[in-house]
Amino acid sequence: MRRCVVISLLVVMLSGAAACGGQKVLPYRWVFIHGKCLEDMDQLKKLGEIARTCSEHGLNGMVLSTCLDRIDLEPTYNFKNLVEIKRVCDKYGVELIPSFMGVGYNAHLLAHDKNLAEGLPVRDALFVVRDGRAALVDDPPVGIANGGFESYHGHRADGFSLQVEPGRQVFVDTGQFKEGKASLRFENLAGFEEESSLLTQEVAVHPYRCYRVSCWVKVDGVEYPGDVFPLLVRGSDGRRLQFYIPPLPAEGEWRRAVIGFHSKGYDKVTISVGVPGDTSGVFWIDDMQIREEGMVNVLRRPGTPLTVRGEKSGVVYQEGRDYAPVKDPVMSLLFDHDGPDIGILPGSRISGGERLRVSFYNVPPIYQGQTPVCMSEPKVYETWKNLARLLHEYLRPNKYYLGTDELRTACSCEACRQRGLSAAQMLGDCVTRQAEIIWELNPEAELFIWSDMFDPNHNALGYQGSYFYHVDETFKDSWNYIPRKLHIVCWYREVRDKSLAHFSGLGFRTVGSSSGGLDAAAEWLESLSETPNACGIMYTTWSENFEPLADFGDLVSRGE
Repeated sequence: MRRCVVISLLVVMLSGAAACGGQKVLPYRWVFIHGKCLEDMDQLKKLGEIARTCSEHGLNGMVLSTCLDRIDLEPTYNFKNLVEIKRVCDKYGVELIPSFMGVGYNAHLLAHDKNLAEGLPVRDALFVVRDGRAALVDDPPVGIANGGFESYHGHRADGFSLQVEPGRQVFVDTGQFKEGKASLRFENLAGFEEESSLLTQEVAVHPYRCYRVSCWVKVDGVEYPGDVFPLLVRGSDGRRLQFYIPPLPAEGEWRRAVIGFHSKGYDKVTISVGVPGDTSGVFWIDDMQIREEGMVNVLRRPGTPLTVRGEKSGVVYQEGRDYAPVKDPVMSLLFDHDGPDIGILPGSRISGGERLRVSFYNVPPIYQGQTPVCMSEPKVYETWKNLARLLHEYLRPNKYYLGTDELRTACSCEACRQRGLSAAQMLGDCVTRQAEIIWELNPEAELFIWSDMFDPNHNALGYQGSYFYHVDETFKDSWNYIPRKLHIVCWYREVRDKSLAHFSGLGFRTVGSSSGGLDAAAEWLESLSETPNACGIMYTTWSENFEPLADFGDLVSRGE
């Protein structure tokens, strides 16, 4: 589920129907709210309207996922607003269920400390000392051949492989350009899938280094203003190495599109320009570049150590003695700024002109703001424990929703690797600790969690059974390491029967999440009716359209 600031619907229904029998009116019938923080007064008004609709159409619960992982940092009136939401829900007989403790998506928790993000390792990057500072030097030098498209034959740019037809879908344009005297223009792309590669070039890189790729982009006739421009990087075996996609520029303007990636164990990568989501317009690219990147978004926590070592001497220099404390003052979690240099302190053992090998961890941006947190840093759990205490104090909930799903970076920092656990074991331990935090406050609390990272039919087995996004292993067997008391919310419609059977067979109570209309909900209901221990259906809309809510409530609260 790609997340954006939206409001979604969740209805949960306890199933007691026989395989092909009628539907019963079931005790859990909820609406799921995912969106804005509590200081948004329009949001509060809308929550009241939703609670009233729930009451009028047989729904009796509201899951609240509105920045609760950072509520302790917000103004006092946000707690008053939270209590007001609880009062309104109580008035309409709607149970309020907080959702927090996300791992895969948790920009809100990172408001406490951005260094709690999970990071990827950069090993032995070359920094050279000049004028009292050590700055990054490309090692080895990298570049995109003919990145300005100044050398070409017909409509074929030299140095690039094309997956489109020159003179029909790609053109060398000497009338529109940002740099030099030519650019490449793409059009007539109807029929291409989003992110399909249009042109590629293989580039030599150094393993376990960080790089920045950029190009100028201009668009004309794009139908959807919020579209993105896919610059893509893959390893030699096809593995995707970056998942941040920069936005398209405004109509008629040139904008620099910038991405960053970690090379992992690859010494060659393929850089490509992909197809935007909207293929009806025209776009131009110019001046493609690549450079090695330094300590942008460098993570500074115990589990992400920074090491500065003399290349020849092998001496590991000390922070605070030989060089000044290192941090990224911007820390945007994007590759939209330069990383810090290393300041050499007076009396340092580091000499002028010395070559240093620097190892560190930084954050790989994923899509539009998804940043997983580290599952091994104690401060993460200390923060969750405080948040759970506050929510218990203000709401006294009997049910909680755990926000963990789509864990796209994990188990890569030193804190994780030192534990000697598999990704599955580490995720299971994380969820178990989350549950224990809540059960310490309320031993009878019921917990719900997304299914995908525990489902062998979904994300748990990753890609090709060997990795998942930036995670270098799969989460196979993760379902064996989580409490059986959890309620599992399955949300992948195409494999719903397999998913429901998987969790039901393990003794979990299951919920189906429907992201379509009432027809899709009916399909889920049919599957759930044949599933032992089935305990719900989730209707999810990733927009602010609440028109289906009343009809959906009537559907799920109607017995036959």
